[in-house]
Amino acid sequence: FTEKVLKKGDFDRVIFENSVPVLLAMKNHKNAKKYDGKYYLHMHAVPRQYYGNKKQVQNVRKLITISDYVSKAITSDAKLKMSINQTVVMRNCIDHEKFYPLGQSVMKEIRQMLNISESKKIVMFVGRICADKGINELVDAFEKINREETVLVIIGANFYNSGIVSPFEEQLKERMKNIRDKVVFTGYVDYSIIPQYYSIADVVVLPSMWDEPAGMTILEAMACGKALITTDSGGIPEYVGNDNCIIVERDDNIVDKIAENLDKLLDNPSEIERLGKRAAIQISKYNRQYYYKQLIDILQQ
Repeated sequence: FTEKVLKKGDFDRVIFENSVPVLLAMKNHKNAKKYDGKYYLHMHAVPRQYYGNKKQVQNVRKLITISDYVSKAITSDAKLKMSINQTVVMRNCIDHEKFYPLGQSVMKEIRQMLNISESKKIVMFVGRICADKGINELVDAFEKINREETVLVIIGANFYNSGIVSPFEEQLKERMKNIRDKVVFTGYVDYSIIPQYYSIADVVVLPSMWDEPAGMTILEAMACGKALITTDSGGIPEYVGNDNCIIVERDDNIVDKIAENLDKLLDNPSEIERLGKRAAIQISKYNRQYYYKQLIDILQQ
């Protein structure tokens, strides 16, 4: 279908969105010649393979990525002959009409729905329930701090709202038996109401254990004005900046580091407030207008 659209059309610019296989469309109907110097590839992650399209990747006008990390990872691949100068970073952005600090009435409603009293402090995780996202490390750290007044709220599922419960999720719940009275497991929550859930968190912990290309949940939590603990993962440090959240290294001591920082924050409401304000300011620049400007600047280069 794509190759036929390109053949029939006469486009000034073509952007292939986060898919290497779709570049097959350049191999037919002389599309490669027709759109030479006119097509881009926008990658949200590092591709694992190129499906016979290495030449088409190498010949892009620009490889657009979402972080310096992704640019460097792709161009350092020995299977490709690409220079870092062929890449340009277009930062992911947030819809600030949806993700922003919410008021007390919303917080009270969500607490009541989850049956969490207002006296409890809340540590929150949001994301897919899998090892890569660091939920194991967070559960271990939460158990380690052993605070009676604190609840761990885990928001997410194995695969969106499919209802599928993975063996990993089953094992995780089994591991949490000792702290089950301190954990609220919501399962899948529709994206449209995620900001309401963020509102009740005192601290959000997103300790990704793989190299996140950028990490949208990090941006969401910060846009909602939440104190954040995360990891030095992939492109995350590029987005969060300096002194706007707590970044821990992914090493053998990560559980202890998460626990130590959680303890410090939960004992220091003023630091939670300070980090939350700085987080919201940092992420405010990643808005829809900035996203549009980045794209236009790239296409006009």
